[in-house]
Amino acid sequence: MSRQRRRAVATVVVVFVVVGLTKFFIERPSWQLPLITVLWILIWTPPKGALLRFMGGRRPNWSAFASNASSELLSLGFPLAALGFPWPALGISLALSVVVEGLVLVAMATGRVKACFIMALYVNVFSHMVVMGGYLWADHRLAAAAVILASFLLFILPIFVPVVPRSDP
Repeated sequence: MSRQRRRAVATVVVVFVVVGLTKFFIERPSWQLPLITVLWILIWTPPKGALLRFMGGRRPNWSAFASNASSELLSLGFPLAALGFPWPALGISLALSVVVEGLVLVAMATGRVKACFIMALYVNVFSHMVVMGGYLWADHRLAAAAVILASFLLFILPIFVPVVPRSDP
């Protein structure tokens, strides 16, 4: 993808994030949610960076930080818990995260366009599975353990099996 197109994609993502932040500060400016957002960014950037590295992405740590921060900051303005908590919100969060983070990975030239969206889908399925396991833990320990084990296997899979074709870095 050309440099101009990547810049255009980056501009679109920045506009999305600015709209989300503006909507947050207009509707309900509290400091609790931004602190939780920073915590989520700090928690999920290292494993997402490792997954991007395992899948052959370029600049995996910076790409993980930028994509994760973009989707988390955008989500500040759109409270998904109002849709139903936790499952509908988790599903919508997964879909939005894949789109936003895929666009950021494209803008950062982490790989080719198709590979970037495959990577975004993979890292977000992993992170949302871990969160799902956390929600299940209180009431359904066996199911939670199975989901967390599956997410661990999903995490180590790219080490042994190419998830993204090697021709797509």
